[in-house]
Amino acid sequence: MDEALNLLKFSNKKAAEVIKKVLESAIANAEHNDGADVDDLKVSTVVVNEGRSLKRIMPRAKRPC
Repeated sequence: MDEALNLLKFSNKKAAEVIKKVLESAIANAEHNDGADVDDLKVSTVVVNEGRSLKRIMPRAKRPC
């Protein structure tokens, strides 16, 4: 878990900070709710899906009839 946090800490990618917060939250939840040992936790998969997309229209002039 420490390795994942260190990679995210020194990454200059925009999403690294967000993923780091999610990982820290997951660690805190595991400690508080399950009483899990932090050293035994492992990141098995990370899935990132597309976010919302804005549908934009292109305004055009109307053709005469």
